[in-house]
Amino acid sequence: MSRYHCYKETIKRRFYRSRARGKLNGVCAGVASYFDWELTVVRLLAVLGLIFFTIPTLLAYFLVTFLTDKL
Repeated sequence: MSRYHCYKETIKRRFYRSRARGKLNGVCAGVASYFDWELTVVRLLAVLGLIFFTIPTLLAYFLVTFLTDKL
């Protein structure tokens, strides 16, 4: 295990909405940044969530929009 790996685990991450990388409110961009995932994958998961779980996905999206800081 490298020193960088240990250091990376000790950094406290903060969730935020990324308006610069986002299309609507930056929620998907913030999730992608927080979990270090590809933005396209997060957007695809969001669309699939809208198709199969419309109400819970919309509720979660708008809650995250109003409860998080934008960067």
